Amino acid sequence: MKKHIVTAFILLIAFTSCQKELSYTVDQVGTGTNPGTGGGTGGGGTGGGSNGSILVRAVQTQGNDSTIFTYEYDSNSKLIKVNAFESASPTAIYYGRVYRDATGRVTTAVQKIDVGLFPGIPTGFLPDSVVYSIKYPTTTSTNFTYKIAKVVTPAVTVYDSVVYTYSGNNIISETNYNYSTAITTAPEPSGKTTYAYDANGNVTQSLIYNYNSTTSQFELEETNNYTMDTKLNPLAIGKEFLLIETGWGSGANNIINSTNLSGGVTTTATINFLYNTSNFPKSGTLVETNPTATYNLALYYN
Repeated sequence: MKKHIVTAFILLIAFTSCQKELSYTVDQVGTGTNPGTGGGTGGGGTGGGSNGSILVRAVQTQGNDSTIFTYEYDSNSKLIKVNAFESASPTAIYYGRVYRDATGRVTTAVQKIDVGLFPGIPTGFLPDSVVYSIKYPTTTSTNFTYKIAKVVTPAVTVYDSVVYTYSGNNIISETNYNYSTAITTAPEPSGKTTYAYDANGNVTQSLIYNYNSTTSQFELEETNNYTMDTKLNPLAIGKEFLLIETGWGSGANNIINSTNLSGGVTTTATINFLYNTSNFPKSGTLVETNPTATYNLALYYN
């Protein structure tokens, strides 16, 4: 079951997949950890500073190890690309790219492949990325109702699709389906996630379910609860977090505490932020339990 990113970088735990037909260039980024104080080329490497409102880069550091996120936008300041790297390698551990129509709606989403979404297929037969087509009920609706991708291998054609359910403009559930040309029966769900929100559109709880094909029932696997600050989220992209993973929350505010219950084990993560003059996070410390770990966070803006 795919888990979406709704907290800070260390909880970047799973991704959707993507396809080779669209060429994708992974960007190189700097690896410095000293924020600049203004726009342009800050002390951290590839531009940006601690003040501003357009997030261009974020770095999570533990000792000598860093995870680096970069963000790119279109001419309307809408997010279109995310890269994530480990400092020891120029190869992206995650990348996502969305394409928008003239009204700003996402019509295509490209993401690094998650081999777990295609069980039984040797990784050598899978592409590096998968292209999802995003579907809307009407030509004017901004609420996408499902996305679908097709992966063609030498032995079989595999489909991955996700169906979304709404309450107002908030997505309250997503159901995943995986099926292939080797299976003649009707597609079955592979899992489901449900979401609860506060008045500001922040996700406050997500429940992750696996599907038991023997009983034809969804079984709860994980419970996640989130607490928010009252400051501004630099990546408040709303429901689009289901189309492009950002390593960050999607509502109006920032997650400062998360609790995960899975397999009888509780893991917590607490973030203490410092904020810039625009009320966006500029740095912070993340403390995680089970296992215990501490990370430093730095954010860079234009």
